[in-house]
Amino acid sequence: MAKDSLRRVTTMKTHRCSTRGAILLLVAWLFFSAFVSGQVLGADPRSPHAVAPSQAPARLIIRRNPNLGVNVIVRLWIDGQPAGSIGYGHTFEGFLAPGHHVLAVLASPSPRW
Repeated sequence: MAKDSLRRVTTMKTHRCSTRGAILLLVAWLFFSAFVSGQVLGADPRSPHAVAPSQAPARLIIRRNPNLGVNVIVRLWIDGQPAGSIGYGHTFEGFLAPGHHVLAVLASPSPRW
């Protein structure tokens, strides 16, 4: 009788280890399949709209932060050319041709009108 109970315990442990191994295998498979599907979906992150170059001008909006100072004027240059001045609480709106541009700003305590 003692041998029968020992066999049952051994069989139960083997069965439990097999279940644990199957669960680990399932988790590993799910992780790997999620990784592979993420690689396939993320192969080309650009949308077709981002790939096609646009010839339409871009709209540039710069809102002046009011807590920069009341008597401070912000001067704006686009590609080295003066584009305008932005006063306290005002907004600059303009259009840019397609391509790369360089924006530069300078806060000036003495406004030049």
